[in-house]
Amino acid sequence: MMQLSLEMTLLIILGGFLAAFVDSVVGGGGLISLPVLLATGMPITDAFGTNKLASSMSSLTSTMSFYVFGKSRRSNGKGIVYSLRRRRGRRCADCA
Repeated sequence: MMQLSLEMTLLIILGGFLAAFVDSVVGGGGLISLPVLLATGMPITDAFGTNKLASSMSSLTSTMSFYVFGKSRRSNGKGIVYSLRRRRGRRCADCA
């Protein structure tokens, strides 16, 4: 396990808050968080995995808050699932 100095820990915390803010406003927070994680000396595979986990959790909490506050209905997702299911058996030439 890596030992981080106080400065690196503060850099990660501040970079994480900045990335989360940018991601919530316009998206693309990974463009901030990934270089911050790599600057700490973290292996690239760990940095990418951490970044993907953070973006997945962000998407999950955003989706849950849309449902909780009534900004979306479950029926909206049925059309997406139906269209994906219809394309599953086709070849790429048929999808165009």
